[in-house]
Amino acid sequence: MQVPNEIDTLAHEGGHALENRFKGDLDAIKQQFAAELTPLASPGPDSLSEGFAEWFRRYVTNPAASVRTAPGFEAAFEEFLDAQDSEMLSSIQDIRTGYQEWIAAPSGGAVASSIATTVPPGSTKEFVREFKEAGLRNTFHNWIDRIYTAV
Repeated sequence: MQVPNEIDTLAHEGGHALENRFKGDLDAIKQQFAAELTPLASPGPDSLSEGFAEWFRRYVTNPAASVRTAPGFEAAFEEFLDAQDSEMLSSIQDIRTGYQEWIAAPSGGAVASSIATTVPPGSTKEFVREFKEAGLRNTFHNWIDRIYTAV
């Protein structure tokens, strides 16, 4: 099963989707914290964009690493996104929490996460409901689709 690698890729691409959605406003914050972001990039022509996408991958999949590698940027990013679209920030944080719970769950917990629930839509538990219904991979795909649709 390739789920961890797929989640890393989806989270990285989610970072690029955020760049497309918030363009210049996010670019200004990225420039301000370029010293934290560019070392995260693989060698290539757009190290700031790739560094941001790699930071976002860590933000979703490994919160301790994201804050350790770019603490100033993380605080600025959360402040920015909270001001621009607090619901999106909350959803991303719910995905991050759900992923951390999923990787920490014993195998029985992982199996239980595929069982449907009756949690009403619109609550902060919506992510958990979607996660249980669609699984982690589909939840990430749906989340990225919603970001691209909002652009």
